[in-house]
Amino acid sequence: MRHAVWFGLLLLTVVPAACSGADERPTPVRVGGSSAGRSFANAGQNEASAGDAAYGGASPSGGGSDAGVGNVANLGGLGPVNTGGSGVAVPAQCDAARAWGNPLPLTEVSTPGADETLLALTHDELTLVFSRDTALLVADRTSKTGEFSAPVAVSLPVGYTHQRGLGLSADGLRLLVVSDTGDALADVRRSERGAAFVGPVHLADYSAVNTNAYMVGAQLSSPVLAQSDDALYYVLLAGDESSVYRAPREGLFVPPPMPEGMASTLGGTGGHAKLIHSVSADERSIFFFDEAKGHPVGLWRTRDGAPFYDPVDFMDRENVFVNADCDSLYATHATAGSLDIFSETPE
Repeated sequence: MRHAVWFGLLLLTVVPAACSGADERPTPVRVGGSSAGRSFANAGQNEASAGDAAYGGASPSGGGSDAGVGNVANLGGLGPVNTGGSGVAVPAQCDAARAWGNPLPLTEVSTPGADETLLALTHDELTLVFSRDTALLVADRTSKTGEFSAPVAVSLPVGYTHQRGLGLSADGLRLLVVSDTGDALADVRRSERGAAFVGPVHLADYSAVNTNAYMVGAQLSSPVLAQSDDALYYVLLAGDESSVYRAPREGLFVPPPMPEGMASTLGGTGGHAKLIHSVSADERSIFFFDEAKGHPVGLWRTRDGAPFYDPVDFMDRENVFVNADCDSLYATHATAGSLDIFSETPE
């Protein structure tokens, strides 16, 4: 089987002295080439940003509302080989064989004359961040069966964009963003749901990840926070290669020595990255836009530390997000010439 080259086999883990007493800093493996700019799938053409906080620090289309998932298939008959990790294999909270349907538009955020694209969603379904054409907006509600309030504009600090993906903390109070040039992750914060996100950007939690990306000559993309807030998923882009990483939180997020999953499942070659949208609450399911396929794909694993496998194609959608119980799915669909946000339920 052809495998993508895994860059960053020995990534540098840099932890500032103020946050850790570790003094062993392995030399990173250099990655050839530099990555050209790549916009997050369908996140808009231009960034509507304001403010004057510089980032500083370390340097698809759908086809209507037809729902349902594609075939489930093992990659080359690999199945759950080299599962590694610890703990007993238990079923993932999200059933890979589940079919989704009955799409209902979120009328509070979707409009007939503009493109709305879902960019981040909390697992409790109370906060979502989305783009409306070039504008970035956040909407909140008090219960998952209630209506979302009127969306509030999000003005990112200068030097940051939503076009490389966004992440949300489980409480909806921290919005994780990527710098325009892909060299830094940071977050902006708010005091409570319903309020606006405000600067300045906060870099400390991501300083080791940012420094490591700089040292290996890669760009950052597609940040996703685990519901537990104990891990950060992100993509490293270098030349026409890409890999997905899971950085555990050890005070700050620490870049791991190896990519997450197998090169054949979460690696990207030929400039076709796998841009993460979301991770299930139990971290057994991961959903991403596969640039090679042109639609979202989900992968599953049996236990913590095991590789992801069993791909499921989510046709006629732009992205996939699931709630904590995995009994609701949210996605962007193309309908009547525009993009809109829908919720779906199991069929």
